[in-house]
Amino acid sequence: MAARGPRMRNDLATVRYDDIRTPVATDPDVRSVGAADQLGTSVHLGEGSELTFERARRRLREFGFNESLIRAHYILDESGPVTLPARRFSTAGVTVSPGLDALVHLFVGQEAIAVNAVHTAIGSDLFADLHELGLISVSSEECRAAVRAEPVDAVILCADRVQGRSFDNEHVLNVWNRSSKAFLKMLPTSHCETFLELCCGAGPACLTTGSGAADIAYGIDINPRAIRFAEFNRLLNGLHNARLECGDLFGTMVGTRFDRIVAHPPYVPIVGGRAVFADGGINGEPVSAAIIRQVPQHLTEIGAFYAYLLLSDRRAAPAEWRVRDMLGRGHEDFDVMLLVNREQSPVTHESDANAPVRPSNGAELLIQACIDLRIERILITGLVIRPRQGREAVTLRLAPGEKFGLGRIGNDSAALDR
Repeated sequence: MAARGPRMRNDLATVRYDDIRTPVATDPDVRSVGAADQLGTSVHLGEGSELTFERARRRLREFGFNESLIRAHYILDESGPVTLPARRFSTAGVTVSPGLDALVHLFVGQEAIAVNAVHTAIGSDLFADLHELGLISVSSEECRAAVRAEPVDAVILCADRVQGRSFDNEHVLNVWNRSSKAFLKMLPTSHCETFLELCCGAGPACLTTGSGAADIAYGIDINPRAIRFAEFNRLLNGLHNARLECGDLFGTMVGTRFDRIVAHPPYVPIVGGRAVFADGGINGEPVSAAIIRQVPQHLTEIGAFYAYLLLSDRRAAPAEWRVRDMLGRGHEDFDVMLLVNREQSPVTHESDANAPVRPSNGAELLIQACIDLRIERILITGLVIRPRQGREAVTLRLAPGEKFGLGRIGNDSAALDR
């Protein structure tokens, strides 16, 4: 019998946070996103004691640094590919504490604030703990966040500072972006024994929905720097049932099965790969296809796979049936369900201003690749794969807004049978 959930390294002594590069402004007059993100410097996330992490976590929660409170009190710009605050914050007629205000300006707004003002707003204890953990950098006059920190519900996830559309190869993407939000929205919150997030980055699924729903949640990413961030986030949030591991998809999971597998793989079509988190190859599908091919070997009999990814309709080959081809022999033992969020022509997709990362300068090559592969439509879609459990397998495709959306599929997937 296959093992259910492997042992994975969770020894803090083996996890170091060296060489995490984060863009930091060098111009002391720059106080918001933009020119502040032109240069990079080495920022060391600290290996603080358990007490330091616990103190920082408690004080951040006491100040109300959680998603619902921030979204309720601040006007956020939802128009761009990354959810950013307005250049100058405004409150919705509600008075917020100076501490929360300082934290939001620092970690979400990425603004520089006078050291004395931050010290007064959040208190000397939290100031010292954030500095020890490497979350803030302090000069003689100014304090800046060394990372982008965004709460998903009450779980705080640190990642690289937002740099517009310019990314280093090992950039770790923040979670407040449209595609990550859509991915998290589709995940079930019901209990399961084992949970696996592939391409986990900073850990948005395994450290939130996964940790909350599963007895044990695992996160895997090929980018060592992403795992450093994810492990730091695990410690910051005091999550004892999450395990993080650097690896290539299921490479460290041979012979193991999970009740729930989720993935938000890189799917941006790119010529000459750039950022690991975005590089979807010439057609956006290679990583997704590699995952789908291996899903049957890693799901339990009651398991399910959830992904948010790019697929394509090709001449005489709709995306849902192409998924069955990826599953290979035995595909008839699984349901395949697409919940399409957006459909575009290949030309429109290559020029999409709302994409998390714009396609590379080889747009002409990408469009030619679509022609060569007979790609007719690009789909940004949710995908669910699950064992058919003794009945005829289902192949289903729901258009945007049809029947119910991504937000309902996770906890009401049985409705698809109706």
